Amino acid sequence: MAKPDQNYDKVILGVAAAACIGVCGYLFYTKGDFDSQFTTRPVTKGQEFGEIPLRRVEDARKRLLEVFHWEPPIKSNKPVPLNKSVLIVLKEGELIDMFLENPPLREPMTNEYLRKYELDALAPNVSELDPDGDGFSNLEEFVLKTNPKDSDPTHKDAVPPAKNKIYFVSREQDDYKLILGSSSMPLQVRRTFPIPAKADYVEALPQDVEFELGSVARFQALNFTPKKVPDPRLGEKDVSELTLLDRSTNSEVVLVFREEKNLASYKAKIQFRLKTVQERVVKKGDIFRFEGVPSSFRLEDVTETGATISEQDASGAWGQPWAISPRP
Repeated sequence: MAKPDQNYDKVILGVAAAACIGVCGYLFYTKGDFDSQFTTRPVTKGQEFGEIPLRRVEDARKRLLEVFHWEPPIKSNKPVPLNKSVLIVLKEGELIDMFLENPPLREPMTNEYLRKYELDALAPNVSELDPDGDGFSNLEEFVLKTNPKDSDPTHKDAVPPAKNKIYFVSREQDDYKLILGSSSMPLQVRRTFPIPAKADYVEALPQDVEFELGSVARFQALNFTPKKVPDPRLGEKDVSELTLLDRSTNSEVVLVFREEKNLASYKAKIQFRLKTVQERVVKKGDIFRFEGVPSSFRLEDVTETGATISEQDASGAWGQPWAISPRP
């Protein structure tokens, strides 16, 4: 139970607070001179709001009745509706109107392309973005004329062909070196590379030239031509020639006495870069595939800086070859 002294304290504090509030209110009233502030003024009936500005009212009425003709601005040969805003972008101190094609905001993409697909034109990296998640950037879809916001392969012009994600990485060389070691019968033909070196002898023409026992001979010696030419240092130089048929390429190869001949074969290292990276190393004429891609491809040619491939269609025919791009 609370002590009586504590209850008395609360009563005394409450009375003191009420007294303070009363004193403050009295002082505020007496010092504020409220009587002089709230005075009444006699008003003539009908003129409670003072004199009406009839001239200004009439001018306002006439302006409301006036007909205004608004001419919309023309953007890209089309009028812009009154209720349509125009996107103006400040880039490097220049104001760019997105409803005009020049200057373009995000080259090489056009302003029309950015507007048509409602791309995030304000993003500096908008060309690298992939809003539909199909593995092709906005810039790639712009170049390939597809919809950057549609990843449904059943829709026309929604997803670019997968072949556009095949890239050339490098050319790989497999050396195969031969040399004619003699210029009289029997003719010595040596393979100096790959190691170990091998030799075979031609005693009559035509004759197969074999470097691996038990395997089908890759070469056949067709004819031999003894030949000598003047030489300023030796007086005369032996340049006799042996002609071989290379069965692997169905082409003829001419070996000159003591001059090494490299019959190198070349392969292309190719990558398929669509969400994941798949790599293939193929030689000319090889047919190859990539996981997730229904088509087959064939390497038509390879050079030091690029490769040409073709795609097989549903009928089994090979389409027009095209040069694949270097790896980005």
